[in-house]
Amino acid sequence: MHWLNNPMNGKLAVVYFGSWGGKTVNHAVDGIVGKIFKKVLALKFSVTGKASWGAAKKLSLKSTPLFPIVVRFVKSSKQTREATENEIEKRIATFLRTSRDKEGGREERRQQQS
Repeated sequence: MHWLNNPMNGKLAVVYFGSWGGKTVNHAVDGIVGKIFKKVLALKFSVTGKASWGAAKKLSLKSTPLFPIVVRFVKSSKQTREATENEIEKRIATFLRTSRDKEGGREERRQQQS
């Protein structure tokens, strides 16, 4: 059984991630997802597993035990308690979609263009 499938471990993960905080949904999602997914891993995922612009199929974050933990983490904060799952999902999708710009990726592309 996967470690995150255990309900107690899932609760511990939410408490641990809660220490990273975030006053808005965007900050909370970017904080947790940014710490879990470095660029090389984020490039392999999308929320649903679908690829965009004719790229290869990606792994689905929504089908992992991590997705509901991220949602619970965001909803556990006083500042982001009212966030909807759809709002959180959209921010995760944006983070993953723009992951190629992380860790110097945007600057790398700029240098290649000039």
